[in-house]
Amino acid sequence: MGRDRNRHPKQYHFLCFLYRSCSGTGTGTKDMKKDESTQTVPPDLRDEIFRTVDGTKVTGVILADDEGIVAETNRAADESKRMGLTLLGILPEGSGVRPGDEIARFSGSPKQVVSAEDVLIGLMAKPSGIATAARGFVARANGRPEIV
Repeated sequence: MGRDRNRHPKQYHFLCFLYRSCSGTGTGTKDMKKDESTQTVPPDLRDEIFRTVDGTKVTGVILADDEGIVAETNRAADESKRMGLTLLGILPEGSGVRPGDEIARFSGSPKQVVSAEDVLIGLMAKPSGIATAARGFVARANGRPEIV
C-alpha cells in the first residue's frame, strides 16, 4: 500500500492551484470566512469542484495495490457510516489481499466519496502494513519463534 510516494505532493499543488483560480484573487483569501476562534478558514474546495454534481450518488472502491493483510476494516466500516456513506461491502479484519483485490465498496455524494478516500485509506494503511510485516516475520520463523 502506498507505492507512489510522489502522488500526494502533486495532488496538493494541483488543489492549491485550483483554489487560487477559483477564489479569483491569487491569494486565496476572497471567499474565506472566520471561525469562532477568529482564525481564517478557507472554504472547502470540494464544494466548488462538485457543485455541478450536487445530489448525485456515486460509488467508491478501495483496491489493494500490493499483496498483504488488511487491518482496521471494522474501524473503517464504522467511520464510513459516521461519514454518511452507505457501506456496500468490506473485507473482514485480517483478510489476505493481492493487487487489485477489492477491500471496500461504498456509495455517497461525490464529496463524501472523495473525503472517504483520505480517511478510510488513512485508517487502514499503516495497520495493514504492520499486519503484513508481522505475517512475514511469522513465516520466516517457520513455526519456531524465539522471544529474546
